[in-house]
Amino acid sequence: MNERIVRQFRTFPKFPQLYQNVAIYCRVSTIMQAQLSSMANQASFLVDMINKHYGWRLVDIYLDFKSGSATENRDQFQRMLNDIHSKK
Repeated sequence: MNERIVRQFRTFPKFPQLYQNVAIYCRVSTIMQAQLSSMANQASFLVDMINKHYGWRLVDIYLDFKSGSATENRDQFQRMLNDIHSKK
């Protein structure tokens, strides 16, 4: 019967992640027209910045139309924190 030779191979090192997940959070206090334009400008500027940065990947955009006095009432802010904790 033929004898079989079993070779053990080294495990390869883990390659570093090639990209960094990033998200955008923008907030304005009211839904007045000037504030809506501000929200659009904020988001547009940040999307452009992310697209120009090699290795960054935009995963989500969070937009809140709430006062900045407390974080409890900001639904998108809370969703962003939950996504962070669940490693999305």
